[in-house]
Order: sequence, then C-alpha cells, then structure tokens
Amino acid sequence: MEAQELANKIESWRTRLEINRYNLADELVKQPAFYAEVARHLPEFSKKKRIAKGEFEFAKSDLELRIRRDPHDFDVEKATDKAVAAAVVVQDEYQTKQALYFDAEELEHDLIVVVDAVADRKSMLRDTVELYVKDFFQSKEMEPMNQPKAVGDDQADALKKFRSERHRERRRRDTDKNEDTKRTPE
Repeated sequence: MEAQELANKIESWRTRLEINRYNLADELVKQPAFYAEVARHLPEFSKKKRIAKGEFEFAKSDLELRIRRDPHDFDVEKATDKAVAAAVVVQDEYQTKQALYFDAEELEHDLIVVVDAVADRKSMLRDTVELYVKDFFQSKEMEPMNQPKAVGDDQADALKKFRSERHRERRRRDTDKNEDTKRTPE
C-alpha cells in the first residue's frame, strides 16, 4: 500500500471510531476485525519508515563523500566539516530523501495513533455494554433520543462517573476486608 493510499485509509478509519450505542451487538462483533484491519499495516509502514531513514542517511553520507572528494563541484572552497555539512543540506537529493523520510515518519505516527484509538474503542465498548447491563441508560434522568448517536461527551461523563463509583465501591470493600482481618477473636 502506498503512502497516499494509507493516508486516505487512516482518515476513513478515524470516521469509523465512533460507537453507535444503539447497535452495540454489531459494534462488538466488528471490533476485532476492525482492529486487525488497522493494526496489520503497522509493521509494513514501520519498515517503510526505516527504509526511508536508511536511504536518507545513505544520501547524506554519499553527498558528504562527494563534496569532500571534489569540493569545487559543489561551490565549497575548503572542505571543512561545517562547510561540507552546509553544502549537503542544500542539495536537492538530500532534501528529497529527507522529505520522504519525514513523510514516512509522520504516516507511521498517524497509524500508531489510530491503532491506539481502535484499541481504546474496545474498552469504551466494554464499558458501554457494562453500563447497559446495569440499566444505566434506562434511568429516568436520561431522555429518550430519537436518533442514534455516537458515544459523546454526555456518555463519556457518565462513564467517568460510573468508573469513579466502581472505584469507590472497590475501595470500600477493601477497607471492609482489612477491618475484618484486623479484628481479633475474643
């Protein structure tokens, strides 16, 4: 897959990150395949980035050697380290390879971000299902919605509240356990 094609794919995957809470069964079934579809490209583009870095470093070294051999061909009067380094960075070959390397690096980073987001989506799905199982979304405080909506800010706040309550309950249970073990039989 070429860079532009992957960039387009990344954008399409970003649009699929939203969770339709009214179709959780389908979302849960499709999640592993979605993760696999996204993550399978990561090794390929990590390799392409390493290749681009190697080509960039090779071009830089090759230019340095050519400039040191014949500095006058590159308008360098004396082949000092600073003069050679300055002459290398202005060469078209260097700039082209550097741009290709930076593009590959950026693409790999974007892909890593999407892979992480798809993995986080799994946790969000699990927590949303858990909330439904506990009848959280059926409470009287929430108004029924006419249209399906992706998990957004209000649901994120609800998840945060739920996790906080779950954490408090676990802490309370741990405290109760500790108190029970501290009591000595008389």
